[in-house]
Amino acid sequence: MVGLLLGEITDGAASDRLRRYVEPMTMVLSLERDLSDQAGEARDAVARVQSQQMADLATGVLMARLGCDSTTARSLLSEWLSAKHLDAETLTPAEVQTLLEEPDWGRR
Repeated sequence: MVGLLLGEITDGAASDRLRRYVEPMTMVLSLERDLSDQAGEARDAVARVQSQQMADLATGVLMARLGCDSTTARSLLSEWLSAKHLDAETLTPAEVQTLLEEPDWGRR
């Protein structure tokens, strides 16, 4: 769009007035694109952190409930997730709550 504007601007007083807006507009458009890219990267990073938090929370729940170490808890969590057809990366707070309420953990 900016290239089209620059191509359409001709010499003369009117075009000089238009030209002074093209550079700031180009900067603003570039800044907006960069900010949009950074916001997308930030959203992705937050999603990864939240995903890890849920897996860590579930591991902690198992450690507290069963009195086991983190390695054992992660192994049990992996088995539980597999049995429930769940993915650790998409674990939700509700699923962690289900894990906490699972009745047969004490018998493992």
